[in-house]
Amino acid sequence: AWRNQVLVLSTYVVAYLGVLLAVTSLVALDRMGSRFLAPLYVPSIVLLLIAMDDTLYARRTTNTAVVVVVLIWCFVFGRYAVRNVLAMHVDGAGGYSSQSWETSETIAHLRVAPLSPPVYSNDAYAVNILTGMSTRPSPRRYMFNSRQTPTDDLGRFTTAMDTTASAHLVWFDGVKRDYLYPIGDLQKHVLLVVESRFADGTIYEVKPCSQPALHGQVTGERQ
Repeated sequence: AWRNQVLVLSTYVVAYLGVLLAVTSLVALDRMGSRFLAPLYVPSIVLLLIAMDDTLYARRTTNTAVVVVVLIWCFVFGRYAVRNVLAMHVDGAGGYSSQSWETSETIAHLRVAPLSPPVYSNDAYAVNILTGMSTRPSPRRYMFNSRQTPTDDLGRFTTAMDTTASAHLVWFDGVKRDYLYPIGDLQKHVLLVVESRFADGTIYEVKPCSQPALHGQVTGERQ
């Protein structure tokens, strides 16, 4: 019976890896990491333990050897897990729950002084999640992780600016996304007027290039 279980687990692992490799070669996804490989962890560990037990049993060694190997494995990877937990205790759970986002001056300002829509940002998810403001992504140069797939975001963005009285752009300095247009490129097509500047970002008022700057400072220094 256990051989059938090994066959099922092995087939699942091989099939999942094959599908994952095929999909990542055809679709612009994130780098293959723990998020995509997580479904393989449990079956892989079970297969490893079965292989160890079978090998040791064939050599007529005692089960104590298996226990020792498992304990060593738990100790090595347990230290890694403990370090991660301690780091998360200090810096937060990661992502938008990390300390850097919780202490963001830009986010703190938006919480007490929300902007009227439309609002764009190079991290619209952060603004949405942490402030509750409805925010749109800033224009993309190409599709996510796919440089060969250009977008018409910039054209639609400039057209939208021509038909709205006022818009805002929330730009975080620490967010590096190559697929988005940088500030230097955006200011060639729209007028960016600095409303507020913070340690981690800047809030711009966005106007069509034909409109004069009414207040603030036009800048393209932040890339």
